Parts: sequence; structure tokens; C-alpha cells
Amino acid sequence: LVCSDLISRGIDISHVSHVVSYDVPVDMRKYVHRVGRTARAGRAGDAWTLVEEQEARYFKGILREADHLEKVKRLRVREKELAPLLPDYE
Repeated sequence: LVCSDLISRGIDISHVSHVVSYDVPVDMRKYVHRVGRTARAGRAGDAWTLVEEQEARYFKGILREADHLEKVKRLRVREKELAPLLPDYE
């Protein structure tokens, strides 16, 4: 499920195993609602948030507030790895 704040609440899609957020949520409450679309009813799930370098400190604060900081794995993607994908994205 690709998630934004528009569908972070009030939607219940069964068997969602992964949530991808293309931007950093504005606050901890919205973050929890976004990632809460996965792992429903005791199931396992993964949440991915794409974070730009200038957003990293802010996002770490959100994760710390939600007590999720230790659970997050950082994956650094270099610009040269993204370059071939940009034409399809834009």
C-alpha cells in the first residue's frame, strides 16, 4: 500500500503487509496512523518511509517520540543509484 495522510485513517484493507510513505508525515500521530495500515489483527508487516537528507533529523524526532527509533533500519540510497529510475518516476 502506498500511503499518504489522505488514507492514513479510516481505511482498513485486509492483509496489507507493506506500507510505503513517499514523504515524511508532519507529526507522530500521522506517522502511527500511516504505519498502522499494516500488521493489522496481529499480523507482521513492514513500513518504509522515503526520507530526504534535509528531513532526516525531523523524522528521527518523530520516531523517537513514537518509541520506534530502535526498530528502524536505515538504508542509504545514493543519487547515482536513483538516476536511472528518475525518468520513469517523473
